[in-house]
Amino acid sequence: METYLAQFNALPFSHQGLTMTGVFTVVWTVLFFGLHPIQKLLCRPYAKLKWRDQVEWNSRVVSTIHALAAVAAALYTIWFDETFTNPPSGNLAFASSFPGVLAASLTLSYWIYDLATTLYFWSFLGDKLMLIHHLVGILPFTLGMYRSELIMYASMIILTEISTPFVNNRWFFATLGWASSQMYVINGVAMWASFLCARILWVPYMLVDFWSNRVAVQQTLKVVWIPTIFGTVVTLLLSSWWFYLITKGMLKAVGLIGGSSDKKKKAN
Repeated sequence: METYLAQFNALPFSHQGLTMTGVFTVVWTVLFFGLHPIQKLLCRPYAKLKWRDQVEWNSRVVSTIHALAAVAAALYTIWFDETFTNPPSGNLAFASSFPGVLAASLTLSYWIYDLATTLYFWSFLGDKLMLIHHLVGILPFTLGMYRSELIMYASMIILTEISTPFVNNRWFFATLGWASSQMYVINGVAMWASFLCARILWVPYMLVDFWSNRVAVQQTLKVVWIPTIFGTVVTLLLSSWWFYLITKGMLKAVGLIGGSSDKKKKAN
């Protein structure tokens, strides 16, 4: 084991990242399928669900685990990793480190796994917008990791996953019949706030940072920085649409919109 670890540590960060991507893709897949017998045995509400709901339940559990792990690695990379807080070359575009590559490989592997499972269970897990989201992320992450370029920006886009646990919790609560509980409302507000901060405000900040560092960014290969910027713009557009739907749903939940029409329906 020590020999294998020594050989792994001797690899360039790009090779480490691609290796970890392959390993984590297998981990997410095994976790997805392995959750079924465990939860069926230990979780009564899960055992009572229809098979399709059990599949989506497992998918959302893996999604939440990925979000927590990847965001933790990204936060460490951005705020505590000296390679990025004080890059030796002075150019963040070419800065790379194990924590940064770890964060990127966690998310890249998750997108690959989730893309595969979504296509396999397309009849009920299929989501065209999420498909676009994954595809525009896989290309720049793969090229950036292979070239060890723009790793910092990979960690920055990963922070958008902060909202994911709240999105998944909303589905869990609704599936368990807790849609009328106070916990459901609190989670909905937290989901809205996290979406606002981590996506609607954070992603434009990323684009501004791209522009302010455009000289350094454009020193990387075009096949790296152009897909990265394109993917970031697409992420912002998708997030804006989802945020609109979340805001509309939250306003309905707290009774600020749709109340009068609902009352008329009940009266009739």
